[in-house]
Formats: sequence, structure tokens, C-alpha cells
Amino acid sequence: KSILKMENYDLIDKFEGILAENIDEWEQVHQTVRGQESFTLWRKDKTVDGTPLGPRETYFRVKCTFANVEPEVAFSCFSQSDKRKNWDTRMRDYVTLEDRGVDLIKYFIVKSNVMLVQDRDVLIRQQVRENYPEPGQFILANVSTEHDTQPVVPAYIRSTIKIQGYKFVPAPDVKGVTIEWVQDLDVHGAMPACIFRGASVRMHTKLNDILKRTLDEEQESVSSGRNSAGVNDA
Repeated sequence: KSILKMENYDLIDKFEGILAENIDEWEQVHQTVRGQESFTLWRKDKTVDGTPLGPRETYFRVKCTFANVEPEVAFSCFSQSDKRKNWDTRMRDYVTLEDRGVDLIKYFIVKSNVMLVQDRDVLIRQQVRENYPEPGQFILANVSTEHDTQPVVPAYIRSTIKIQGYKFVPAPDVKGVTIEWVQDLDVHGAMPACIFRGASVRMHTKLNDILKRTLDEEQESVSSGRNSAGVNDA
């Protein structure tokens, strides 16, 4: 029996509730400012539910602004698996198990880039809303779930996403986009907690450069396609 609920945006509502929290409740651990663009990273020492973090669990919040990138273009790089795999290069075997429009179930493998650390797999329920909560804004939210076709197997350690969400809003001052996201992720396994948490901070800060390059390239591709279509229509 499907768990999907077409008219119930419970995941998105939960994510927006987190974004509404006072930022002073979070610890800032990194900030990069380059001209009109910025990337800020915060974390909490408790889970989204207010309980202590597990030894291999992190809870991060990010806010970043990219110039000259449309929100819809940025959104597509996160919501469309073929585009996401271009920058999230550890993602493998991404499949959609159920799709009811705004409510989906997806599965993928995350390849380890650390020697002797086992690959993970992830099974999520995802909700997507476009032009919400305002026209020109986009939002998606994920949480771990279960599905009969994807039981836990010894080849992978199944990660738990307690909440993961992304919101894309226009940044008119830079003709770009501001992205806010949160992620409470427990990767489980035997990796030492101090190594895992330090690596997580480094990974998020490195992601800023990866996203900058990816979003610029995707925006250029979209704009070139529009220009070509305009020439062909003339």
C-alpha cells in the first residue's frame, strides 16, 4: 500500500518550520563572501526532534546566494536526478519507485570516497512544490522511508535522513537565487564520530564551489537554448 498522500504537504511544512527558527539557535561554523555571493553554514548539537545527535549524525543549515542564476534553474539541479548526478558525483543508481506528482519515493546509492568506509544507500520520500510559497519560489523536502522493493541489504549501510529540505527564492539584487537548506543525516556504521563530523563540515564548504560551477554552467546552457530558439523562430 502506498504511503504517498497527494494533498498532504507534511514534509514541506516541517521544513518551513525549521527555516522559521531563530538563527541564533544555531552555531555558525563557516562563512564565505565573494563579492555579491555568499555561503553560510550553521549546525546544531541536537537532532531535528531535540534529542542528542547520534555518533555519526549531523544537523546542518545552509544559506547561500548565487548571482545571475534563476531560481528555477537552481531548483532543477537539485530536483532532477539526471542533473543532480552531474554535481553530486557520489550518487549512483538513482531510481524513482513511486511518482504521484508532488509526492515521490526515490532510492539511490552513495559511493564512499574514503578508504575502508562502506557505501551507503538511501530510501526517501520526497515532496516538491513549484511557485510556492510565492510565485517564482521552489521548495522540496525529503525524509527516510521504507518500501517493499528496497529492503536493507548487507552490501550497503542505510543512511537515515530525518529531514532534508531545499528552498529556492529570487535574489533580485544580484539577479540570482538564494538557496536555504537543512539536513539532519545519520550515516550509521563504524566511522569515528570526530572524523565524520569534521569531514561533514569540509564537505559542505567544498560544496559551495561545486554548486557555483554547476549552476553557472546550467544557467549558460538554458540561456543558450533560449537564444537558439529565438533565432530559429525569427
